[in-house]
Amino acid sequence: APVPTPAPTPAPTPTPTETSVDLPAPTPAPAPATVSGSLELQSDNATALVDNPEIKIAMQETLAEAAGVDANAVEVTFQIVEENRRLSGLKGSTRRLATYVLVTYTITIDAETSEDNVEIEDVVASASANLKNQTTETLTQSLVEKMPENSGISVHISSVSEPEVYIPTRAPTPSPTPAPTPVPTPAPTP
Repeated sequence: APVPTPAPTPAPTPTPTETSVDLPAPTPAPAPATVSGSLELQSDNATALVDNPEIKIAMQETLAEAAGVDANAVEVTFQIVEENRRLSGLKGSTRRLATYVLVTYTITIDAETSEDNVEIEDVVASASANLKNQTTETLTQSLVEKMPENSGISVHISSVSEPEVYIPTRAPTPSPTPAPTPVPTPAPTP
């Protein structure tokens, strides 16, 4: 008797291959913009002024208010500067040591510190213009009002530098890579 022929084994159905789509990398947050500068602060006790953290906070608040930004955006540093100055008008004039506190500040404006729907460039321009419009007398008065009452330190802002603005250039956003065209699955051979 003839032996039945076994049924052909069906070809396996190829499993569909997943197509990976390369998503564009997230755009990194732009580098923050800054407004920076310095001022000279005259004091009867420069060392006590520099060592008092409450006065540093008062200076941050003064500059923030003057610039129209949040105090958390302002960073200040104090440095005691001593320089020899000639007493004018005296023959054989002697030198006298002048001491002041150099206050340097940086106001950082980034996506977190700028208000919604306000461009960082506009915030920086506004802060810089606001600082330029301040007089030493106005800044001194604001600082004195914010200093602790019992500090016993007298201060006077004698000069303010022109604010320097830094706005990083934004990198162009790359266009997305197109997804690959799916290749049709070949039909099984009979």
